[in-house]
Amino acid sequence: MADLNAPWPPAPKPDHATITADEVVALLQQEGVPKDRIHLMNLEYSLPTHDWVHGPFASGFTNLVRSLNFTPQADNRNCKDFARLATGYAQYLHSLMPNAGENALAFGEFHFFSNSEGPHAVIFAITENGLEFFEPQITASGMGGFYMQPLALSPEEIESCSFLRP
Repeated sequence: MADLNAPWPPAPKPDHATITADEVVALLQQEGVPKDRIHLMNLEYSLPTHDWVHGPFASGFTNLVRSLNFTPQADNRNCKDFARLATGYAQYLHSLMPNAGENALAFGEFHFFSNSEGPHAVIFAITENGLEFFEPQITASGMGGFYMQPLALSPEEIESCSFLRP
């Protein structure tokens, strides 16, 4: 069992950039996400950095998943559960920021039709690099035992988005 007292990652740095909901929608549409699949609830969004998502957040999320005794299994269709858990955890960390205010983090669930796996859910983040995707779960075969690996989606996969929510 994982150590429940393991260090959790720090929240994003307070000097993060922010963008408006309209800018989020425009960026997502520019990348091919259908507008009617985008579900935003805030007026402004804070941008996490790529290094935070792939570094401290991924490490803390890995510790969290292991502390819950989740075990990776081949063909286990629980991708949406990992996407929800990662989103909730990231939003919780963001809420700890002294200046988080009413902003949400530009980080959340992305449900789509994978060319290799069929229906699938992953994480999207809008970082300094633009729209990025991350795999929130590992499979029985590994990914090095680390969660939140960067993921490249094809234009067709992005256009197949059935649901997106930060």
